[in-house]
Amino acid sequence: MTQDAEDITEGRGSSVYEQVRELVQTHGLPPQTHLMVEHIAIILDPCPRQEIYQALWRLVQEGVVVERPESGFFTRHFSNVEVCTLYEENKVLLDRSLEILEAHDVANGVVQYPQLFVAREDKAEKAGATGGPLSQKDLVRITGELFLHIVTQAGRSDFTEMVVMINQRLSYIRLCECTLIEAVDEEVAHLCHLYHRNEIGKLRDAVAQYHLTRFKTIPRLMAVL
Repeated sequence: MTQDAEDITEGRGSSVYEQVRELVQTHGLPPQTHLMVEHIAIILDPCPRQEIYQALWRLVQEGVVVERPESGFFTRHFSNVEVCTLYEENKVLLDRSLEILEAHDVANGVVQYPQLFVAREDKAEKAGATGGPLSQKDLVRITGELFLHIVTQAGRSDFTEMVVMINQRLSYIRLCECTLIEAVDEEVAHLCHLYHRNEIGKLRDAVAQYHLTRFKTIPRLMAVL
């Protein structure tokens, strides 16, 4: 059992669907793994097998899991084209949403993550006060929350639905980015700062740069997926 799988079994307050989804998205079950209900039931024990079936079919509908006739369910393998498409869709949706916010001067609400605002040189000194640097999982969560908040404020429900899906699909990829891209915490903190200060024009440029960095990382990313 992987560390991610062990972490999930420790917190069983969430639904079976949420637990299975996290196993898949964090690759607690590696890419192209045959998702056998009996195996998942052991990991999540005790867990009704029918609920696992229902969770897997729901994940198939969301595009998170693949169902192969007469073979069963499998975790997805990321292709170069799929990763590029997800990055591009995310970039376009965010830019369009920020364009709407900029044009209509929509207030962004309060989006602030104090732990992210610790400068690199101050981290060691302030680790005790902040609880230490954020984990990679925290960075992935905050990134997804920020992007979702932006499109939600733009008032486009279709954008919101698409970004929810993209966040789900990019969850593991964003974890990998944390090991391939330098200072991801500072990068995300900068985005949060700009959004919190309602500097939408600068944020649009920063979001474009965020995605450019990821496009450049794709060759190395594909080597670890």
